[in-house]
Amino acid sequence: MSEIEYCQRPPQRWNPAWSREETCLQVDQEDVDAWIASTDTSWFPEPEQRATRGSTRSEQLRPEFSRLANEWRRETLTAGHLSKIVMNPAYQRIMAMGPDIIPLILEELTQTPGHWFWALHNLVPEGSDPAEGCTSIREAANAWLEWGRREGFL
Repeated sequence: MSEIEYCQRPPQRWNPAWSREETCLQVDQEDVDAWIASTDTSWFPEPEQRATRGSTRSEQLRPEFSRLANEWRRETLTAGHLSKIVMNPAYQRIMAMGPDIIPLILEELTQTPGHWFWALHNLVPEGSDPAEGCTSIREAANAWLEWGRREGFL
């Protein structure tokens, strides 16, 4: 069984979804191959099925999202490391709400700056991150908001 060391190094071009710290993980190639084979991206809704701002599903999630977003901001106000910010239990619960929460995250991003990029990056299909290659938080936020308008989330 071959073992591979995967290291996340800061990319050549900065992406707000990545930390600048390097982290390494040793995994077996067979485990990686099995995970890739089992990955299903069909969970991402088609445009006509997406929750949009004001949709019933989005509105049902709004109170819980607001509570968790406030809790997350309060608990990470002084956190300096991206990993502490995105691994916060409230942030993780927001991400667990799935793609239906995207309109609320984008709405929040228009009103209050915050590091929503990791959640957004993980809620869209692989390769759909519009902030890939952005060099600043402002540029990344603008890329996500433009994407949200284009895709019907805003």
